Amino acid sequence: MKAQCDHYYCRSCVTDDMKCIICEQPIDKEKLVYDKKVHRAIQALTVLCSNQELGCEWADQLKVLPNHVKQCQYKSERCMNCGGRIPALTYQDHIKICRLSVQKCEYCQSTIRATLLEKHLKTCPQVIISCPFQCGAKDKTRAEIDAHRTTCPNAAESCPFMAMGCNFKGNKEAVQKHLSAEPVKHMIYLCDEMTELKSIYSLMHYEMSCIEPKHDELMRKANLLQGELQLTSIFPDHDL
Repeated sequence: MKAQCDHYYCRSCVTDDMKCIICEQPIDKEKLVYDKKVHRAIQALTVLCSNQELGCEWADQLKVLPNHVKQCQYKSERCMNCGGRIPALTYQDHIKICRLSVQKCEYCQSTIRATLLEKHLKTCPQVIISCPFQCGAKDKTRAEIDAHRTTCPNAAESCPFMAMGCNFKGNKEAVQKHLSAEPVKHMIYLCDEMTELKSIYSLMHYEMSCIEPKHDELMRKANLLQGELQLTSIFPDHDL
């Protein structure tokens, strides 16, 4: 559009109370004049696709840009999951790997983020597995196998004295034989545990005996301060 000062602007670029950026004369939006010759010249200018940054190498006259943009393979679409602008050419591939895309677990039907699906399958209670102790139980859900573990005859168990240092493991029968075969060894574990507990108790008793005098001194000072505060509240205008 041609302004009164003979300089050209897009109609949408002209604002109220605007001055020409070249000659600084006021521009009246109502007096802008359409110049067909200049319009044709602008439409004939060579421009790049607005999706150039996404990889489109198209370049042609401005007047054909709108038609190209409609069918440009590099035009972007907003991802329904992460909200990012994705080239239409790779949109479907992006949906499959988008860190925020969601899928349904085929076993429990829970909705899971695609990036977390593999991790979910390792703990999903409805995945079909077999007993890890090879007792013959198979084709059961993980939840059923977890319940089965407590009664599985082949389940590996630790010696009840594991926390005290015994590392023996085996099935229930083997653990019972182990306990019966080595009673002295396990009595030693008990004695060592009792000795350690006595040492801890003695240390705690010593620390408490050190803390008690300090506690009494703090209580004495607290009572003294409390008394001074009470006197101050009774005689606010006197120096104590």
